[in-house]
Amino acid sequence: MNHSTQNNTAAATMLAASLGSFAIGLVAFLADLKLVNPPVLYTPAGSLSGKVFIMLLVWLVAWLILSQLFKRKSVNFQTVTKASFLLIVLGILGTFPPVWHIFG
Repeated sequence: MNHSTQNNTAAATMLAASLGSFAIGLVAFLADLKLVNPPVLYTPAGSLSGKVFIMLLVWLVAWLILSQLFKRKSVNFQTVTKASFLLIVLGILGTFPPVWHIFG
C-alpha cells in the first residue's frame, strides 16, 4: 500500500466519523424542534438509542461509500480535515440544548 492510499483511507475514515458526529447533532436538534421522532430501540435509554442508531448508520454507510470513492483518487487531506472539524463542531452544537433554544 502506497502513502497516497493510506492517506485516502484515513481521509475516508475521518470524514465518515465526522458525518456520524454531525448526524447525531442534527437528529438531536430536529427532535427537539419536534421535526423528527427518533425510535426508541432500548427503553431505558429512550430516544437516545434511536439517535445513536441513526448516527451509526450514517457513519457506516458514509465510511463504505467514501472508502470506495477515495480508493483511487487523490484526496486533499487538509480539505478533508477542515471539513471534518466543521462537521464535528456542528454535531456538538446540535447536541447542546442552549443552541436548540436559539432556534426553538
